[in-house]
Amino acid sequence: MGFTAGITANMAMGTPSYYIDSGTNQWDAHTWVNIHFDSSGSMNDIITPLRNAMTGPYFSSGNATNQNGVKSTVSLRAELQDLYATGGIEGAPDWNTNNATNGKDAYDLRVYHRSLSNENWLDWSTKFYNSQNTGGLAWNVLGNSYTVNNIIEVFVINESKGGPGSNLRGAGYYSTGWAEPATDTAVKTVTTASNNSAQVTLNNVTGLARESDNKDANNVSEPYAHHMKLTAVNTGSLSGTPTITGISGNTVTLSSAQTFAQGTELTFSMTSKGFNETSGSFHHSSPDDHFYYRSAISTQRAVLGSTSSGTIRSIDTQSGQKPSITYIIIDAGASRTNVRISGINNVANGFTGDGHNGPGGITASQRHTKEGVIEGKLTFQETRTDGINYSLNDFTDLTSWNNKSNMLHLVALTDKSSETSQSYWKDQLRAALQLNISF
Repeated sequence: MGFTAGITANMAMGTPSYYIDSGTNQWDAHTWVNIHFDSSGSMNDIITPLRNAMTGPYFSSGNATNQNGVKSTVSLRAELQDLYATGGIEGAPDWNTNNATNGKDAYDLRVYHRSLSNENWLDWSTKFYNSQNTGGLAWNVLGNSYTVNNIIEVFVINESKGGPGSNLRGAGYYSTGWAEPATDTAVKTVTTASNNSAQVTLNNVTGLARESDNKDANNVSEPYAHHMKLTAVNTGSLSGTPTITGISGNTVTLSSAQTFAQGTELTFSMTSKGFNETSGSFHHSSPDDHFYYRSAISTQRAVLGSTSSGTIRSIDTQSGQKPSITYIIIDAGASRTNVRISGINNVANGFTGDGHNGPGGITASQRHTKEGVIEGKLTFQETRTDGINYSLNDFTDLTSWNNKSNMLHLVALTDKSSETSQSYWKDQLRAALQLNISF
C-alpha cells in the first residue's frame, strides 16, 4: 500500500508540476470518475471550457462510418473512451461504430461531471454520480451493481467558503479570502476647512466605507476586514485613527472631531483579515468557529473510512471490492489580481490587493486545503486537545482498508479562474487523472 498527499505547482506561472505516484494503480474498464465544478459564480469564466473538455466529441472532424475521423485534442473523451473499449475503438484503425463496444457507452456511465452552485467541496463526494443516475448512487449500491477497481474524485474550485450566505462571518470553511492580512489605501482631499469637527467635506468619497457598512447579514461587526480608518494626513495633525460613521454627499462624519486645513490630503486605510487572524473569540480559520466546515469534514471522514452503508468503504464490506481512492483538488486561484479588501459586496470598491498573498503565493482557499484539510495544521488537528480530527491528514489511515495506493492532493494554480482555454483545462484534468493511476 502507498499514499501520497501534497502540493506541486509553479506558483509564478500557474502551471502544476505533476508527478506519477509510485503505486501500481492501472486505469482499466472498471475505473469510475466524478469531476465536480464550482459554479457558484466566481468561476463563471471557466465553467464552459471545463464542461466542453468533458463533453466534447471524440472526433474534431470526420467520423468512424466514413473512416475519416480526426481525434479531438481538446476533449477527454478522445483519450479515455478508448480505455473502455471492448471490441475495437471508434477511431483508427478499428473504426468501430458500435457504442456498446467502442467504449462510448461505458465512458458515459463511468466518467461523469457535474456543476454545483455551492463551494462546500468536502460534501461533493458523498455519492457517485453518473449519466444514468444524476441524483447519485450510494457507494455500496455502485459496488453491488458494478465492478469498481478505481475511484477518482476531482474537485475544481476557487475561493471556497462553503455554507450559506457570502456575507456571513463563520459561514463554511473560513471567513476571509486572504491568506495573510492585506491593506490598501485611498487619498482624499479636504475641500472645506474644519475646526474641531467630526464632519469633513472631501473632493470625493469613492470607495469609502462606514462602520455600519462593514457588518455581515447577522449584524456582526467586521466579518472580513477591519473597519476603514483615517490613518494619516500630509499636513497638520491627526488625533487617533477615527473610523467613518456617516457619509452624506461628499461629507463624511468621523468617529472623533478633527481640525483640517483646506487642501489637506487624508489617507484612508482598510485591512483585510488574514487566514489565521482572531477577532475576539472568533478565529477565522479555526474549525471550532465554522459549523459547516466541521459538519462537512465529519461527513467526509465517514465517507472514506466508516463501514456504514453508503460509504466508500461499504463497497468492501458489502461486495468485497477494494478500489483505489484518489482525491484531487484543483484550485484555480483568485479570479483576478486586484481582489476587493472587503469581503462584503459593494463595500470599499477600489480598495484592493493581491489575493495570492500567502506563503508561497497561495490564496486563503488554497491554504485552507493545503494546511487545513491535507496537513491538519493549527486547530484542524495538530494542536487540538480534544482528540477530534477536523482534517484529512490521516487519509492513509482512513483508506488503509483497501491495501492500495491512495492519494489526497492539491494542485494550486495562480490566477486561472478566468482561463478560457478548453485545451488548458483538458490538460489539467488529464494530468489530475494520471496523478495516482497510470494510462
